[in-house]
Amino acid sequence: MTELTKKKQSNEPPSYVLLTMIRLSYFLVLSLMYLLIKFPAPAWKNYFIIGCIVLFVPVHFLYPVVKDKWKRIVTACIDIAITTSYSYVFLNEESPDLLFMGLSSLFLFMFVQSRWVMIAWYIFFGVNILILILIQLHQYGNIEGAYYIVNGSFVVFAGLIGSLIRYYKQSRIETMRLHKELENSYRQLTEYSLQVEELSVSRERIRIAREIHDTVGHNLIALLIQLDLARKLQASDAEKSRECLQQCEDLVRSALHEVRLSVRTIREEDNGLTFAESVTRLTGQFAELTGMQVSVEVDPHFPDVSEALRLTLIRIVQESLTNARKHGDSSQVWVTLRCAEHGIDVSILNNGLGNPEYSPGFGLLNMQERVHEHGGTLRIVTGPEEGFEVRVTIPLDEIKMDGGETNDSSAGCR
Repeated sequence: MTELTKKKQSNEPPSYVLLTMIRLSYFLVLSLMYLLIKFPAPAWKNYFIIGCIVLFVPVHFLYPVVKDKWKRIVTACIDIAITTSYSYVFLNEESPDLLFMGLSSLFLFMFVQSRWVMIAWYIFFGVNILILILIQLHQYGNIEGAYYIVNGSFVVFAGLIGSLIRYYKQSRIETMRLHKELENSYRQLTEYSLQVEELSVSRERIRIAREIHDTVGHNLIALLIQLDLARKLQASDAEKSRECLQQCEDLVRSALHEVRLSVRTIREEDNGLTFAESVTRLTGQFAELTGMQVSVEVDPHFPDVSEALRLTLIRIVQESLTNARKHGDSSQVWVTLRCAEHGIDVSILNNGLGNPEYSPGFGLLNMQERVHEHGGTLRIVTGPEEGFEVRVTIPLDEIKMDGGETNDSSAGCR
């Protein structure tokens, strides 16, 4: 919170302070008028006025300070008792004694927020007026109706002004509170946005690391090994060295092919194609570049998927195709996209040699990690002369499209 906000919240407006000082001044002026100017009164009345002044001044300054509800009500009762007493002491002396009660009405409605207190005040005021009228009729035989109407209206008017002041004061306090909450929310939102940005950067780094591995990582390692072997065999076995260099050339071509395939895939991520269409295009390009036979079977009810899941499945298909070519000695691959009651299934099967004792490398572990991020499972099915199959299952909750809506075609999966 800024210093300006703190200052506004801690200090009352100048007009509010001025109103309280006018109230005190009004009481003192009226009291001194009774004491010094208008009425040559008996000594006990002079002592009464002096006592009221001495008691009223501390009560006046104590009123805004007291926070406890019941203590404030007690303070209000003392304030009302002081001002009301003037009406009885100076009854029928053509003095504005009811105006004192207007001063109490003002502060009561400014500082006490209780419907029952307000009702009690108006009942007390009405009963008090009635008692004054009866006493005046009994002792003097007449009443001044205009006097009670004018002065009584001032008391009611002062109460309404006090209510409005309390309402706007509470509105001001509530506005300050909401402003503080808004500042806190803004600060938290700023912190959250920074955290999200850091998380996004971290996830992007992981994604780039995966992309590097999925495209050229293995080939570069193999290329380094072959180059080192060719250098060592250059003097002792020139023929073997040439074979190593030829393998290096094949590795470079393979890496270049994978880079081109990855670049095409990345470029096509935002081309408006569905996941099934993207897989079909990817497998077609792979078959064109490698000469392998790749068949794609797509369930007619296969849904589109979210962008994050789309990228994950595309990379798994790409990694599986690359492994089929490099490690499986395969000539044919079958890619199947199916719908099921539990969600979707993606299968990549090749006709390679198969190896039931395979040891999952970084590529397979990477694929498993990606699938687990979407709540799915990845299984490897392989055996002698049975080829090598990668099976991915994704539950229904993860196949929603961006924006939270589900593709109508996903109804076939249910």
